[in-house]
Amino acid sequence: MIKSGVVIIALFVGTGAAAQPIRTEQITYADLNLGRPEAQSMLENRIRAAASRVCDLGGMQALEEFSSSTHCYRIAVSQGYHQMDQLIAANRVGVTVAASAITVTAR
Repeated sequence: MIKSGVVIIALFVGTGAAAQPIRTEQITYADLNLGRPEAQSMLENRIRAAASRVCDLGGMQALEEFSSSTHCYRIAVSQGYHQMDQLIAANRVGVTVAASAITVTAR
């Protein structure tokens, strides 16, 4: 009887740790002309800042947490840059994109 109680508690704790909420942030660029290098640089800055917030890079962290946060940050920035590159490419060929925000997600 006691053994099954321990298993249930272990499963409950394990399930709670796996159910972390996904953090996202929208980065608007409606105020930027992405055809200009200065505007692209500003959007890159916004992407890095949002990735830092969703991946929680602030404050003191244990080495394992820091490694996880750094990995999250690299992926979030990469995905944000990919979205930005697609917007710039569409802008170059004259395609109008209906969206006015990039989404950065913690993974």
